[in-house]
Amino acid sequence: MSGHASPLRSPPISQDTAHLTFEHVDGAASLKEKLATANGRPTLVYFTADWCVICRGIERDILSAPEIVTGLKGFQRVKVDLTTLDEAKQDLMRDLAVIGPPTVVFFDASGAELNGSRLIGDMTVETLAASIVN
Repeated sequence: MSGHASPLRSPPISQDTAHLTFEHVDGAASLKEKLATANGRPTLVYFTADWCVICRGIERDILSAPEIVTGLKGFQRVKVDLTTLDEAKQDLMRDLAVIGPPTVVFFDASGAELNGSRLIGDMTVETLAASIVN
């Protein structure tokens, strides 16, 4: 049976459908640039850190869920890594009133924050999916 797939294993999921890719920003200037060049797409900004246990769960379970991957395909996706917190990242957090990770902020195609769509702390597939739809 060498060379045949194991009938007890699920087939591997293609990497491009299993995970979303994010562009990285390191401050307000780089985020403004990303928002200005979104090409008419809404933007999701995800604040995370390596030491954030909740973030690891979100990345493993929520951001890889098929409905989230599909829902965010039309979005520009931006990540702010707060593992090393420098002055530029602190200024960005202050500008957007972000207390810490995990935080998700949605912007419309014109670069304005969508009121009421911000997610702070632990979330579920359902809460993120509802924010994507709105």
